[in-house]
Amino acid sequence: KFERMKKLKESGSIDEQSFEDIQSAFLVAQSAYQFTLENTEIRSPIDGTVTLVAQKEGENFNSMFTPVLIRIVNTEKMTANIQISDKDVALVKEGQKVEVRVKSEPDEIFMGKIYFISPEADQFGGTFHCKLSVQNRKNILKHNQFADFRIILKTKQNALTVPQKAIIDKKFVLVAENGTAKKKMIKIGIENEFKAEIISGLQENEKVLVEGIVGLKDGNKIEITE
Repeated sequence: KFERMKKLKESGSIDEQSFEDIQSAFLVAQSAYQFTLENTEIRSPIDGTVTLVAQKEGENFNSMFTPVLIRIVNTEKMTANIQISDKDVALVKEGQKVEVRVKSEPDEIFMGKIYFISPEADQFGGTFHCKLSVQNRKNILKHNQFADFRIILKTKQNALTVPQKAIIDKKFVLVAENGTAKKKMIKIGIENEFKAEIISGLQENEKVLVEGIVGLKDGNKIEITE
């Protein structure tokens, strides 16, 4: 209609004032149309993969019954939720690194970093909710997948370590010396479930007994087999 009126104005069939009124009404209608159009488009704030479409085009939508219309997951960096016991929460800090493993890929280790620690404990379990971001290389990790987590509390370069199973009563190890087992009192530094740092009581070149130490005592004769 506006284009037709524009041609009429050019041919002199309508006066300038009438055309300006029509043009003004056209611009208002165009602006209202654009506003309505923008409010009918739903744009994702992130790039990702669509994992859920709750309704199809043309269906009526009610947010009370369908709170999630479309779910989009960014799989390049995942968010993981973990629970920390009240005994360990004092050791955990934002920014600490976390090793993540999933059963589907047991040999793969994914590195994450803690970015949120709840200031209050869960009222039922007494644990503290933590969130971490995890780099999802090769897109192996999946949405809602269970995983095992190991928080790296401390790291130290060139530390003297021994296997945990070689340490007896958290106090000493047995070393091989001239064909006998010799008891060495030690002091432990940082540790995990597999290894422990030895701060004092042991030298780097000493041979620590790891296997067959049950019942073995200081001074017992031993035979080292390769």
